[in-house]
Amino acid sequence: MKRLLDLQRVDSAIDRLTQRKADLPEQRTLDALASALEEARAAHAERNAGLGDVARDQSRLEGEVQMIEEKIKHESNRLYGGEITSPKELASI
Repeated sequence: MKRLLDLQRVDSAIDRLTQRKADLPEQRTLDALASALEEARAAHAERNAGLGDVARDQSRLEGEVQMIEEKIKHESNRLYGGEITSPKELASI
């Protein structure tokens, strides 16, 4: 029976210390900082996901620009190289 009472006293002491720790201003500050850190991590992950989308769009648009530049070069060569002789071909450019 004595061992059970000792265990109960130790358990009660642990509960009191746990409660005191939770009531410390430092613990509240730590909890607030942990919450702010989680919010920052979530915002960081969201921005990184958006950055991936932007990088894919940029790559796609750069490819389109390159294709258009190549077409302009090709058509300019045809136009100024004397390949185009009919007005219909000229209008199709």
